Amino acid sequence: MNDMKRLSKCAIHCPWPAAMRAALLAAVAALGGGTAMADDTLPAERDTGDVSYREGGIGSDEAQAMRAASDGYPLMLSFSEYLDGAHSYTTDVDVSIETKDGTQLLDAHAKAPLMLIDLPRGVYEVTASLDGKQQSQTVHVQPQQTQRVYFEWQGI
Repeated sequence: MNDMKRLSKCAIHCPWPAAMRAALLAAVAALGGGTAMADDTLPAERDTGDVSYREGGIGSDEAQAMRAASDGYPLMLSFSEYLDGAHSYTTDVDVSIETKDGTQLLDAHAKAPLMLIDLPRGVYEVTASLDGKQQSQTVHVQPQQTQRVYFEWQGI
């Protein structure tokens, strides 16, 4: 594997803060050694001040890019509906993340079915709402691990 591919892989999968990963991906792309993760396939990262996150997964290329990048984030959320005997990704989900003492770290409206979220180690309450139907899950974030959390709504 050449050095550029190693840097690209490290930028996506290393347990570094999101800003460092993004800077490394940008540097690799500028040097002409970017992979699919360094191009427009992976949605831009957003920063709320407390939390950095990406939302994406619309279309197979973007969904694949998000899944490939998930190892570099401690939390991945997936949103789907079960309708007429089939599972399908869904969008327009309101997402809230709070610490165990009730401090809200994220209040977002996901316009895509996948979210990658950079959070420090801790215990969080993740709430997702679709068309007024709310679900919550307690999540334990550990360093260098990706916690995958699935929200599915029945027949909305």
